[in-house]
Amino acid sequence: MSVLTARDRETIRAALLARLAARHQAAGVELDTREPGDAWQLTAALAVLLASLETQAEGAVLQMLPDRATGTLLDAHGETPEVPRDAGELDPDYQARLLDWWQLRLLDGSPTAWKARAEENDFITDCFVYPRLQPGTTNTFTLGCTILVCRGPAPGDDPAITFTVSAPDLAHVRAYLDGTENAAGVVNGPGTEQWRPLAAPLGNLLVETITSTKQTVEIQVEAAVTHPFPWSGSYAIVASTDTTVTIAGDHEDLAGLPILANVGETLYRGGYYAVQVTTAVFGGVNTVLTLAETLLAAPAGTIYPAPPFWLALRTAIFTLFDALTPGDSTTPSRWPPVTASQPTVLRRAALMRSALSAPGVLRVTSIPLPAANVTPTTKAQITLGTLLVTSA
Repeated sequence: MSVLTARDRETIRAALLARLAARHQAAGVELDTREPGDAWQLTAALAVLLASLETQAEGAVLQMLPDRATGTLLDAHGETPEVPRDAGELDPDYQARLLDWWQLRLLDGSPTAWKARAEENDFITDCFVYPRLQPGTTNTFTLGCTILVCRGPAPGDDPAITFTVSAPDLAHVRAYLDGTENAAGVVNGPGTEQWRPLAAPLGNLLVETITSTKQTVEIQVEAAVTHPFPWSGSYAIVASTDTTVTIAGDHEDLAGLPILANVGETLYRGGYYAVQVTTAVFGGVNTVLTLAETLLAAPAGTIYPAPPFWLALRTAIFTLFDALTPGDSTTPSRWPPVTASQPTVLRRAALMRSALSAPGVLRVTSIPLPAANVTPTTKAQITLGTLLVTSA
């Protein structure tokens, strides 16, 4: 039912005529309200216009309600919660799905309430809720069960940060929900209150962190003429220290050029570090490259040319990975749901867009790794392993 009910023309005319007669009577004048007098015809004409406006307004008010709106106005209701209309989905079905979404957010103990409570805790950054998902399972649902998957901050350029929450910090979150600590981790401190329902068995609410699924990324690009790769090819490392790299053959031409050397993803996010070669000395069998910096570790594997857009591309890929979120269950249950702004799947198209955003990348010729889109399992998040960009 609308909050505005449109009146028919006769009802509006009678009301207008009564008000007009009352105003005349107050002035000591008797108004002729009989049909087809002037007053009757005036109010009848106005009633036609007002009845049309009220009917239009009644319909417009209904468009404010997700279970009554239709067409493109109904589509707009799905924009805020990011619940888009499925292809071919009829208005009644979409209305019901949107109404279910809003109803799920309201009561205490809803996914929204659990998320808000968990995120009040100082030891985590955000939380994803899997309502009714039975602890220890990935797609078994039992009433009364809830799994909270907590995350720490996004890694950015810090390899020591992994989104993963430590066991001690998870214990603080559990203690906060159980009411034995406050949000700052103070035992029975100010603001201590149990948020877990008293009747809920302890095993029904599980607080855990994400499972990390590492993914190596290798992208081949064509550089713009303004940002060329400094040299071509690649060379296997024969030996190395944190200040030198030894490669087979005569490669004195690498002196003064930048290389990509893998120092390990645990020390440097993405593994490959761009460093300048100061000298390249051929000793008859191998060439020893002296580096302009002391690296975090002796590099291993293979060296590649470091393009001038390396840091910009690297940052763009980091941003893409940092926007990923934990995977949903096979039967979708995660809250907040998977949306364009909170994706779970690592898509090759997104990797391509990220690489192309780096100034100097003309086009992406191929993406050897991953060979296909990568979909995480329930509660798992795809994180970056080794990142390498090579010349097409």
